[in-house]
Amino acid sequence: MEKDFKLDISGILSLAGKKDVCVICCHGIRSDKSEWGNFTKLSQKLQENGISCYRFDFTGHGESSRDFSEFCISEGIKDLEKAIEYVEQLGYQKIVVLGASFGAGIAGLVDYWKYSRVVAVKKFISLAKN
Repeated sequence: MEKDFKLDISGILSLAGKKDVCVICCHGIRSDKSEWGNFTKLSQKLQENGISCYRFDFTGHGESSRDFSEFCISEGIKDLEKAIEYVEQLGYQKIVVLGASFGAGIAGLVDYWKYSRVVAVKKFISLAKN
C-alpha cells in the first residue's frame, strides 16, 4: 500500500545495505538523536553488523523545527509513530524500537498492534547521580 508521507521530524538513517532490519532510536528528554553520542556509536556498530538505524529528534529537541514548549507525551508518541511509518515505507521487514530514558517511556506507550513489522521494543532507563 502506498500513501503520501510527510515526515516533519529531523532524523538520520544509517544504511546497512539490505533492508531487512532497522533499529529506531528514541532519545531522552533534553537530548537529541545522538543521545550524547551513544546512539551515534550504536548506529556505527549496527551498520558494521548489517543492521540499519534510524535516529530522530523528538519535537522541540535537536534539529526539530518546533519549540520545546510544544513537546509533551502525546507529541512524542506521534513523532515515534511517524518514524515507524517512515521506516516501514522504506521497506524494512523487521523494526526494533530502542528507547533511552524518557524515550523508553514513549516507546512503551505506542500502540504496536497497527505496526506488524515492529518485532521488538527495548527500553533502557538509567538514573543519573547528582
